[in-house]
Amino acid sequence: MKKLSLLLTLLLVLLSPLAPAMAKGETFNSGDYKCTPLKDSSVEIKKYTGEASVLEIPSQLDGCAVTSIGGQAFALCDSVTQVTIPDSVTSIGSEAFHTCRYLTRIIIPDSVALIGSNPFVDCFALTDIVVSPNSPVFETIDGVLFEKNEKKLVCYPYAFTASGYAVPQDTLVIGNHAFDSCKSLTTVTTPDSVTFIGNAAFAYCESLSKIALSSSLTSIGYDAFFSCESLTRITIPDGVDSIGSSAFYGCVSLTEATVVHIAPQRYERRPPQRRTPISCLQGQLANLQGMPFS
Repeated sequence: MKKLSLLLTLLLVLLSPLAPAMAKGETFNSGDYKCTPLKDSSVEIKKYTGEASVLEIPSQLDGCAVTSIGGQAFALCDSVTQVTIPDSVTSIGSEAFHTCRYLTRIIIPDSVALIGSNPFVDCFALTDIVVSPNSPVFETIDGVLFEKNEKKLVCYPYAFTASGYAVPQDTLVIGNHAFDSCKSLTTVTTPDSVTFIGNAAFAYCESLSKIALSSSLTSIGYDAFFSCESLTRITIPDGVDSIGSSAFYGCVSLTEATVVHIAPQRYERRPPQRRTPISCLQGQLANLQGMPFS
């Protein structure tokens, strides 16, 4: 009887439409979703093809738990205005909702333990990021999304209209694309706790004219201030030992950069790939003070 029961179970699995895809780890379709099986028999959403306005992502697809939302899985979904993520999901990939232009509200459950680079890049209508109050990993402070353990600012909502913002005390990291394309901001102040500014963190902040950088800052990522067209001056703290390529590219109004007491040995005359010495910040700079290289 046991052998018969085992054979019947095996037969049912083999006849399941999901079985071949699960066995091979191939992407398969389930309604409006394209999914990829994961090793624990759960699935990751790779692409959403539907046109829902108020979207509740299912917790299961074809009988398998949805535990991951892949990078750019909902990118360019112009129909979506509100999204609820189920409590089966534990991870959200980088730029998962990239350019969902009409997305205003997203609800993130306490099951989510990992979020990649800002999932909401170019979500120009986004005003409301709701995080479960029971989340051990994420929280919102004044509507801004933070990762608790790393003390990282993940996303400043794009539709906020305030002209100024002070990053909260004790924040250590400003994440990749955290303020990308926030067009209303003119001034940003970072506390002395901040040590790292991520890639494209302030890219395309076209109204940003003034930013006070942390005295504890050590690294500025590539494209960090890319095309900040209104930025006129910048003071680089003395602890900064790496600046990514194109960090200030397209800052057409930038005429003055001050580098505070930098030790020359912190820089390489032949920087590694995607690193640029401070002397190469911007070709049109008129007044560079305290430069380690000439």
